[in-house]
Amino acid sequence: MLVAAVLAASAGPSAARRRPREDRVQDVLRAARSAIGTPYRYGGDSRRSGFDCSGLTRWAWQRGGDSLPHSSSQQYQVVRHVKRRNLEPGDLLFFYSPVHHVAIFVGKGWMIEAPHSGARVRRVHVYWQYFTGAGRPG
Repeated sequence: MLVAAVLAASAGPSAARRRPREDRVQDVLRAARSAIGTPYRYGGDSRRSGFDCSGLTRWAWQRGGDSLPHSSSQQYQVVRHVKRRNLEPGDLLFFYSPVHHVAIFVGKGWMIEAPHSGARVRRVHVYWQYFTGAGRPG
């Protein structure tokens, strides 16, 4: 623990203040779960007005202290890509080619997504047949 604090302090003031990724991911997952049942709304990025897919991922990751653009294709461009076998809860899952859908991986083959008009934010099995790639914010 002392070594981690020394390393963080030596990396600069912003690194010393940044919470551990595990804590941030827990906040992201808690936020995403709290959004389940919220109506889909194109361009939406709040529980009050509704979410589209990238609005949900952006909003949830803001709760974890990280910022993302409000576009699934732009999110795909800015996150560090990870292989499917290395997925961790909190990672973003991207779908279709070109990318036009994103969800939050929650583990064990499940994800939380804002799927489409007329639907609500939901927890579902990952649809691997449309999976394009994954990324790790933060």
